[in-house]
Amino acid sequence: MINDCIAERRPGTAIGIHICRGNARSAWIAEGGYERIAEATFGRLDADHFLLEYDDERSGDFAPLRFVPRGKRVVLGLVTTKHGRLESRDVLLQRIEWAARHIPLADLAIGPQCGFASVVEGNVITEADQWRSCAWSSIRRTKSGTPVSNILSEFPIGLGCMAMSGLYGPADDAESIATIHMAIDRGVTLLDTGDFYGMGHNEMLLGKALAGGSATASSSR
Repeated sequence: MINDCIAERRPGTAIGIHICRGNARSAWIAEGGYERIAEATFGRLDADHFLLEYDDERSGDFAPLRFVPRGKRVVLGLVTTKHGRLESRDVLLQRIEWAARHIPLADLAIGPQCGFASVVEGNVITEADQWRSCAWSSIRRTKSGTPVSNILSEFPIGLGCMAMSGLYGPADDAESIATIHMAIDRGVTLLDTGDFYGMGHNEMLLGKALAGGSATASSSR
C-alpha cells in the first residue's frame, strides 16, 4: 500500500520511512532488533531513506542493514532525544564503523533517534540539551581516520507536521500551510508526516502546501 501511495511522487521528492518505537515524555513502547522485518521492509519498500532508531540496546545490532539495497540512505538514529546525556564521540564513531560492515558508508547518515518533542509536552530534556545533542554534527573522521564529511551525511533539519492535523487540538489549514511555506523558505527540506496523523489529512495538507513548490524531501512513518 505504501508503494502504491508514493508511486506517482514528483521528481525531486524523496520518501523516508521512520520506524518509531515510541517517544512520549522520554518513554518508549517497543523494543527488539530489525531482523524480523528487515528483508520485507528494506528490500521491498520503494523509499529513498530509512530512519532507524539505534540509540540504545533496545534496537539490536546492525546486521539487518545487509538487506538495504545499495544506493538507499540509512539514517542511523544514534543520538538519543530522550535525555540530555551526550553520547561519547568515540562511541558514535565506533558504532558508525560497525554499521559500515553491513552497508557502505556512502549510504549512511547520522541523526537523532526520533524527535525532541513527539507529543505537545515534549520529552524530559531541556532546550539547551537539545542543542548540545546536535554535537554529532562535529564528527568529521572515523576512528580509522577516514574523512566522514566526504562519505557520511548529516540528515537535514525537518519540520514535524503531526500537530497540523488536530492531534493536539484544533488546527487551521491556512496557518499550517503558511508554516510549511515559511519552513521551506528557510531551507527546510524534510517534512515529517504519517498515515495516522489525522487519518490521511496530513498527507493531503502537505499535497496542497507543496503543489508547484520546491520541497525535496518528505518523511513518512
